[in-house]
Amino acid sequence: MTNGASQIAPPGPADADVRTRALIEIAHTLDSDVDESQRLIRTLALLKNLLQCDRCSILFDADGTGDRKLLSVPAVGDGETMRQLEARLFTVLGAIESNDPLPAEGTAQSLALPVVGLDEVRGLLAVERRSGAFSRNDMRLFSIVAAQVGGYVTMLHLHRQAAALDRFKREMSALAAHDIKNPLAAVIGMVDFLSLELSGSPEYVRNCLNDIRNACNRIHRVTANLLDLTRLESNQLPLRLTSLDAAALLSTLARYRSAQASFKSAQITIRPSPPGPRVLADEDLLARVVDNLLDNALRYVPPRGRIEMEVQTVGDRVHVRVGNDGPPIPADAQATIFEKFARAAESTHLNLGLGLYFARIAMQAQGGRIWLEQTDQLLTVFALDLPAAPATPPVTS
Repeated sequence: MTNGASQIAPPGPADADVRTRALIEIAHTLDSDVDESQRLIRTLALLKNLLQCDRCSILFDADGTGDRKLLSVPAVGDGETMRQLEARLFTVLGAIESNDPLPAEGTAQSLALPVVGLDEVRGLLAVERRSGAFSRNDMRLFSIVAAQVGGYVTMLHLHRQAAALDRFKREMSALAAHDIKNPLAAVIGMVDFLSLELSGSPEYVRNCLNDIRNACNRIHRVTANLLDLTRLESNQLPLRLTSLDAAALLSTLARYRSAQASFKSAQITIRPSPPGPRVLADEDLLARVVDNLLDNALRYVPPRGRIEMEVQTVGDRVHVRVGNDGPPIPADAQATIFEKFARAAESTHLNLGLGLYFARIAMQAQGGRIWLEQTDQLLTVFALDLPAAPATPPVTS
């Protein structure tokens, strides 16, 4: 809406330079790291100075709920002035949205433009002067700022929609994983019972039961990872860091996998034999990481192949390596294998899902890291780095 607009001469070069810098500063303000109210209040202050007006206000809806918020420079309290301003802006906005005639503004000179994003009116930006008409150049500058603010308010709305969708996906994943655990545990128990009852059955029957058990164990690991990933990503999973014999942990996990290795006649070697270097880690989390790596190694190791697991002290750190002589991970996948749901684009045998992403997040949570290596003998080696456990002080009598 406009009242009493007059035509005056265009600004000179110096004025144009000042106004250009003001528009740039408004853009930087909307792109800053402060919260939304501070960004918009700062933008209104810059607009007030740019147009030399008495008041700048915005009525906006960033949530998409229809519950609009009013900000104004200079600020108004919660009294009658605030209610009058809010009522007036709502009236103007309602007229714009319904394409009705705009209300008269009395003696004040004013401009108002809808805040628009994605073809939807998200609010109203308004400026007013007690005296002195707005020029055409003022209107042009005002429309530029209104477009900038419209883009910012729209991005706020889209960001909140994305955040809400992400929360919903996380909650549904955690709920599904939780509901899967109990029936899955029952299936594993029944498979173990059948394995004992059918121990004298033909080899193909025992092989089928073993395949079912391995598949169930893999599902169990995935559901456990899904339940913990959200808390790991937000640093909310409680850790129980303790001194662990890394070689002993590897030996225990290899023993659990001995039946799976025997079906491929694969050999698992551990260096050194326990006791070995001690690491400072969460035992359950580290065991799940190494077990994921061992499971991948057993899936891709060739028949009669070999898997090597090694623990090595490097200064005040401990390195754990799990490698196999199976096919290498394709070069085009190596940069992304630790990302969520990574898959080698040109490989039919490599589908890493959440396993390596979980390993990366879990290692970071324990003050460590994971990376990929390759040797002449082992084409796929995953290496872990963890802090060494502090030496236990000697007991003195």
